[in-house]
Amino acid sequence: MTFENNAHAYKFWLIRNRGLTIESAGSYVSYSRRVERDLALSLDGWVRTTTGLQTVIERIENEIPSKQSQGKLQTATRAYAEFLNRGA
Repeated sequence: MTFENNAHAYKFWLIRNRGLTIESAGSYVSYSRRVERDLALSLDGWVRTTTGLQTVIERIENEIPSKQSQGKLQTATRAYAEFLNRGA
């Protein structure tokens, strides 16, 4: 599976399990897409392990200049990892 294949299920998982609004869940999906695009990686291939997730989190910190964006992208990445590893 890829992020795009999971995006719809991820969005509704966020609403159901994290209590996010539709708009906020949509933002998480957008942030996750941005991580894949800006870091040129597949989240599904990286965030299934603790080491892979930590690598992506560190890359966001090192490669995304805006501190505000870093926090949003890291939060969405951690949520997607939780979705894949526990909720999907």
